[in-house]
Amino acid sequence: MDVLDDVRALAKDAPEALDGDAIKGLLRERLVDTLDKAGDRSLALTEDPPTVFFVMGANGMGKTTTIGKLAHRLGEEGGQR
Repeated sequence: MDVLDDVRALAKDAPEALDGDAIKGLLRERLVDTLDKAGDRSLALTEDPPTVFFVMGANGMGKTTTIGKLAHRLGEEGGQR
């Protein structure tokens, strides 16, 4: 079942509960479940540089901060600069 199916089911079962907070909660729950099932969360680096990461998100969501944290982690773990 995908996220839209979950929202449709919520709308059908409890239309009065279908507000922004309910949808955010549903999306958060699905995201956490997906990440929990991912298992190994280590970074996958290519053997031949460069390794490229694609980062996307809305304005103000922490992309630059996350990239800085990734760069710091890679520098600490792999001695890359």
